[in-house]
Amino acid sequence: MTTFKLSIYASDKIVYEGPCEYLNLPTTQGYLGILPNHSNIISLTVPGKLIFKNQGKTEERIVSQGLIKIEDNQVLVLVETAERIDEIDLNRAMKSEEKAKEMLKKHMSNREYNMVYAKLARAFSRTHSKDGFKR
Repeated sequence: MTTFKLSIYASDKIVYEGPCEYLNLPTTQGYLGILPNHSNIISLTVPGKLIFKNQGKTEERIVSQGLIKIEDNQVLVLVETAERIDEIDLNRAMKSEEKAKEMLKKHMSNREYNMVYAKLARAFSRTHSKDGFKR
C-alpha cells in the first residue's frame, strides 16, 4: 500500500510520526481527506475529529485549532491539543462548553470573543466526538 509520511504534533507531545495511508482532518474549508501524493498546501485546522490510517489500523484524535502543511508527500499537522476519545473527561468538557456559552453572552472585545469562541469550539468537539456521545 502506498503511504506518505505523517507527523502530528500537539503543543505538549508528539502524537504520531510514521507512515500513513489516509488522513482526514477538520479545516476552515471543511474536512480535508489526504491520500499519498496529495498536492502541496498549507491550511488552518479547526477543532474536530482527526482520523488517520496505517496498515489497516484507524486512529482518531480530537484536535484543537492549528495548521497543516503538505509538501512532497510529507504531511505536518501542528495543533494545540490532540486527545484520544477515551482520554476525554466528558463531565469536564460539558462544563467547559456551558461556561464558554455563558461567557459569550457577556460584552467583550473582539479578541476576548475570539478566545472564548475557540474554547467553545474545542469543548463542543470534545463533547460531540464519539458517535454523538454527549447527553
